[in-house]
Amino acid sequence: MRVLVFEDDANLRSVLRAAMERKGCEIEEACDGAEALSQIGGKALDAAIVDYHLPPPTAWKFCASYARRSRAACACSCPGRSICRW
Repeated sequence: MRVLVFEDDANLRSVLRAAMERKGCEIEEACDGAEALSQIGGKALDAAIVDYHLPPPTAWKFCASYARRSRAACACSCPGRSICRW
């Protein structure tokens, strides 16, 4: 499974990468909106995990754009809350 981890905090991005790689996932990383949008442009991804508290584009705008380009799942991580899925 190929997963995009879109998180601006490098430490959290690293933790997510390590945990998901242990489960056999291939990880693409992005730390800002431009990088994330370029990652989804030409690659076949199965899912994206997106930080809810991102600077523009917001997580919701990113997930909406992602949904238009892909049939893959997009989940927003919401610290202190349950996961919000698009």
